[in-house]
Amino acid sequence: MNEGRLLVMSDLHGCYDKYQMMLEKIKFNDKEDKLIILGDVLDRGENPLCIIKDIMKRENVELLMGNHELFAFSVMPYVNSPIDEINEEFYSEELRKKYFTWMWNGGDTTFDEFYKLSIKEQKEIIAYLQELPSSIEVTVNGNKYFLSHAGINNYISDEELGWKTVEDFVWRSPDNFDMPFFKEENRFLVFGHTPTFRIPGGTAGKIFKKNNYIGIDCGAVFEKYFEGKLGCLCLNTMEEFYV
Repeated sequence: MNEGRLLVMSDLHGCYDKYQMMLEKIKFNDKEDKLIILGDVLDRGENPLCIIKDIMKRENVELLMGNHELFAFSVMPYVNSPIDEINEEFYSEELRKKYFTWMWNGGDTTFDEFYKLSIKEQKEIIAYLQELPSSIEVTVNGNKYFLSHAGINNYISDEELGWKTVEDFVWRSPDNFDMPFFKEENRFLVFGHTPTFRIPGGTAGKIFKKNNYIGIDCGAVFEKYFEGKLGCLCLNTMEEFYV
């Protein structure tokens, strides 16, 4: 086992069993390794909050904001009724729209788990989600890796990164892979959000690499229909792992 590895994965979407299987497969060391998850742990799959609670207990696992985390904490603090009780009398049109948009995108599995938690646990999870960073850049073996859920929307230069909002990092993945995203030869954009089977030239269930782009959403929750898998990449060795 390598010492001090930095590993990345993305878009677990409630696949708690695959998450645990991956930790075993990579022989994750809680004292030496670090894992960064590029968002979208929540929704669609059966046990999203089980993953969140596991991450919250680990000092060396960091979660970035994904659009599904953004969906969740935009609604969780305000809605305390099941879906059939959401009505105009108690909730604003804007909040109801956010709620139903979240449900339409698979939020029911997260919401069902959320209701079973104690008030204390609910508050802890909401506070945790609200503090998630939207991006991070790391250096490994002399290479720079910019990590965010979907990429950087309308990126021009690093000077304007400080003005970006969380929405700029969670919604729009790159769509032209013929030109590197950054000018530096040793700088890579690592992103999730778009399953690799939907990337031009990508392969179902496999990490995508081209021109310093690295797409790591291998479609874990879409295994039944698109041969999706949970992918994990070690940035020290570029070794790929799949469950």
